[in-house]
Amino acid sequence: DALPISLAGLLMIVAWSMIDRQGLVLSWRTTPADRLALVATFAATLLLELEKAVFIGVFLSLILFLRQASHPRLSLVTPQGPLHKLAPWTPGLPACPQAEIHLVEGALFFGAVSELEDKLYDHEETHWGKTLILSLKHVRCIDATGVHALKRFLARLRGHGARLILVQPRPNVEKALRASGLLAHLGEANLARSMDEAIARMFKAHAK
Repeated sequence: DALPISLAGLLMIVAWSMIDRQGLVLSWRTTPADRLALVATFAATLLLELEKAVFIGVFLSLILFLRQASHPRLSLVTPQGPLHKLAPWTPGLPACPQAEIHLVEGALFFGAVSELEDKLYDHEETHWGKTLILSLKHVRCIDATGVHALKRFLARLRGHGARLILVQPRPNVEKALRASGLLAHLGEANLARSMDEAIARMFKAHAK
């Protein structure tokens, strides 16, 4: 009986050494979704076979990621302070009469486009006659539905005398925009590589 007991002790020591304690703490502190996946996976390892527990953890993490990805963020920002750094706009701050700057974050695919369009059209009348600058730096990917939504939005802006400038899309996003013909319709002059370039083009256009 001494051998099985010692072997069990050895296995417990090995198992303990394999636990990534820093990773567990990080997962617990980061987001509620990470905590949920962590707790569900741990509970599943106690109640089910290890393979099934791992499958449940991976599947739940995927579902939570897709749920988060289906809610793109659209933030209105304005240059503030002596250095004119971009910061979130809050009620009470003066609005720029020439332009609006929005930061888009997330994935623009069929499951997220409807919410993005609702946010873009929420205060549509404030865009009329202005230059609307959309930063795509934090847009991870875009599909045909997302491109079509941008085309519709561009057409509505132009119908009200407004201009659209897209800023710093990722290589995969820019490739999709070019392949779809959106950039040709938008015009290369309305694709900027940096926010400073976009703002300079906006001032140049309104100075004419």
